[in-house]
Amino acid sequence: MIVVTGTAIAQVITVCTTPVLTRMYTPDQFGVLSIFVVILSGATIVSCLCYEPAVVLPADEASAIKLLIGCILISALMAGFSYISLLSAAAPIARFFNITDSLSMLWWIPWTIIGMGLFQAFTYWNMRLKKFKYLAASRICQSGVTAAVQIKGGLIGAGSSYLIYGQLLGLFVAVLVLGYETISQRFRMLVHGLLRPQELAAPLNQYRNFPLYSTWGTLMNTAAFQCVPLLLLKFHGTTVVGLYFLASRVVSMPMSLIGNALGQVLYQRVSDQLGQGQNIAKLIAKVVGGSILVWTPPFFLLFLFSPAIFSIFFGSQWNSAGYYAQALIPLFLLQLITSPASVVLIALNKQHIAARLQAILLAVALLSLGLTLSLSNSPLLSLIVYSLCQCIVYFVYLLVIIHCASTSIGEIFSEMKTIMRIREYELQPDRV
Repeated sequence: MIVVTGTAIAQVITVCTTPVLTRMYTPDQFGVLSIFVVILSGATIVSCLCYEPAVVLPADEASAIKLLIGCILISALMAGFSYISLLSAAAPIARFFNITDSLSMLWWIPWTIIGMGLFQAFTYWNMRLKKFKYLAASRICQSGVTAAVQIKGGLIGAGSSYLIYGQLLGLFVAVLVLGYETISQRFRMLVHGLLRPQELAAPLNQYRNFPLYSTWGTLMNTAAFQCVPLLLLKFHGTTVVGLYFLASRVVSMPMSLIGNALGQVLYQRVSDQLGQGQNIAKLIAKVVGGSILVWTPPFFLLFLFSPAIFSIFFGSQWNSAGYYAQALIPLFLLQLITSPASVVLIALNKQHIAARLQAILLAVALLSLGLTLSLSNSPLLSLIVYSLCQCIVYFVYLLVIIHCASTSIGEIFSEMKTIMRIREYELQPDRV
């Protein structure tokens, strides 16, 4: 509950400042920010090679802290590798995507990888210790600092650079909040592990399925979403990308607000129940059923009134983003229902199944977007086709999760009926 509350406050900050920022910055400037967010998303995955969820699993703290140290060292190595790669690749990448004016943005990639590596590693370490107050505080500080820097940039007319600086500074402030307890209480253990990296081999090898399957699976899942702004950039430029960025940011807010936090807490509960030999079927059925009941009505209302909402709250120049949002709403609703429950596959050590499904998501995304963008000059049509195709794959993904959790659609409907009966009883007036 603490994590959800902290994430909610962080998202309230984002929600309240977004209408201000959309009147300070143009869609073109938001398009540049969108490309940086794509980089940030990629850095989230490669920074620790997806070892960070394993930090929660060992029974003894010594093995867990070795995994934590391993994540830190891996992120440093990946940052160094990215810097060396950029020495020869930065200019060709900028030319390919027509962003030569924003070439300097690419040189923030190594710092982004380091920042995301530390953020992810310390997040799961605090989850292990059940220090949920640090998770909540980090998200609030991150949103607050990001918003403050971006608003300052808008006031002085600094352009898209301050949108990016805000993201980076917010990230590193969150790292400081998350790492405070670990560094202050376990400094000697961290130093010992950093000085003796050979001792990290055993735990890293034990959980090798995480980088072998989760890295590629998560990378493909993220690419299935992040290929959209990249392809829109290639075919239509930064203005269309900026409009798409705002649409996806608004529609994905529930995922950022509740979905990610729910997934983290659910991962902890599923791991605990499996460790105690308990069945997780009822838990997963309740989570999926509850998500359907909670999120379907507001998403339906947003679908009906998106263009008007975007024009009123964000300004008339963002009207087209409302139509993009309508195209994306079915996809993000299914993602919001499916993604938190997908931690079951990680907890059951079935990352290979998730990897295959995520490969299908990426292939379908590239095929649907690539064809429609090549054959049509309408970004909206491309987004509609992309969204519908991804919805089909996500529904299959959900069915696989239900099967692996040993639950069923019937049990999910049963949990939904129970939730509705409880809610109906709570709403009844007291009887004397």
